[in-house]
Amino acid sequence: MNITIQYDQLIYIYLKNQEKYIYFKGTKSSVKCYLQLDDGNNWIGIRIAKEYSYGGAPLFPEVGQIDYINFEGTVQEDEHNILITFDTNSKVYRELEQDCNLDLIPEGIYGIEIILWKANRDWKKEKIQKYIIVDI
Repeated sequence: MNITIQYDQLIYIYLKNQEKYIYFKGTKSSVKCYLQLDDGNNWIGIRIAKEYSYGGAPLFPEVGQIDYINFEGTVQEDEHNILITFDTNSKVYRELEQDCNLDLIPEGIYGIEIILWKANRDWKKEKIQKYIIVDI
């Protein structure tokens, strides 16, 4: 898993290798997600609320395999949420509600795009440093 951050506002979480997958199925927009913070205001994870159609079918696929060897966190899925934890040694103290976009490929969720709401820009990057590949 790799993370890019631009201007402390635009975040992209790559779950799949950028050079390995070329066929996109599309983007699921305005998905409800929650940035998870510890008691020191460090970003430690993200919870994505699963959405279902009126007929009960999921509106986006499971995450699928994570491609990056630097991934030390966890991914858990159940019928209601996808939970990605960057730091498994920290406990969630609070969550910041946020919308995100999910980029989809046949093999699952390729990446997560977050355009932070202005009210959600006050958190620390200390616990996610090992995942950040670009921070401008």
